[in-house]
Amino acid sequence: MDKLILKCGALKFSAALVAALALGASPTWAEDTQRIISAGPGVTELIVALDKAEELVAVDSSSALPQGSKAKKLGYHRALSAEGMLAESPSVLIGTPVTGPKSAVELVEDAGVRVVILPDAQDGEGLLSNVDTLANLLGAGSRGEVLKTSLAASLDELTNAREALKGQQVSMLFLLVQPGRATRVGGSDTAVNMVIELAGGVNAADFGGYKTLSEEGILALEPDMILVSFRDPEQANNPKAAVLEALPLLEHLPAMAQDRVFHIPGTALMGGLGISAIAAAQDLSQSMSQLP
Repeated sequence: MDKLILKCGALKFSAALVAALALGASPTWAEDTQRIISAGPGVTELIVALDKAEELVAVDSSSALPQGSKAKKLGYHRALSAEGMLAESPSVLIGTPVTGPKSAVELVEDAGVRVVILPDAQDGEGLLSNVDTLANLLGAGSRGEVLKTSLAASLDELTNAREALKGQQVSMLFLLVQPGRATRVGGSDTAVNMVIELAGGVNAADFGGYKTLSEEGILALEPDMILVSFRDPEQANNPKAAVLEALPLLEHLPAMAQDRVFHIPGTALMGGLGISAIAAAQDLSQSMSQLP
């Protein structure tokens, strides 16, 4: 019990959770059935692609689930509750390097739950390696091979599309539009920059990370295409209108007049290279091929 007190520090947990941990209790499950908690949208989409969605008992709030899924939505993947996770009696927690807080993850592991942290894939090789890891963990070897073949083919198609665009530079600017907050612009060293480069575009922002720019600052960059993501999913139905409502001066951009405004789903911008990021890059690549 002393060890438990040292582990918990000033954190407050329910009496039931503390008692379970003190007794060394572990969740119980059938030997042939996994009870998975997925803490990261990119992780969740890989699990779903491996046909293991029915084994998900809970996911983070950013993850997308197939229709009919009974998995519970937990909190933000960086701020999960140990009590909330253990309440689902998981056999395994699969997350990313930012899954947290660390104290909650450690408490879940101390309760006997297997914890697997997938690295953020920075390229196709890393993504295929993550598929292998998950397929082996979840007993989905054959499905894993099918998925890897499909992903490799998509990456090859993007490579060929980039080759066809050589000599043609299409500048793109990513805007993160949040109600009540200043718009953020994505530069290098961001997930969206990976999507832009995968599609064969050039990031119009000449800085690293995310920065706040004024409307005049955005106008000065003169991007050929505008990429945008919203906190409010309803805004994605008409991205051009939503951008102009938040940033009316951008109507003077040629990209606006030519309807070159494209929504990038938030799932494509979390956790490195994943299925959604590849799909977003394919959509951008297709749009670029139709430019005059």
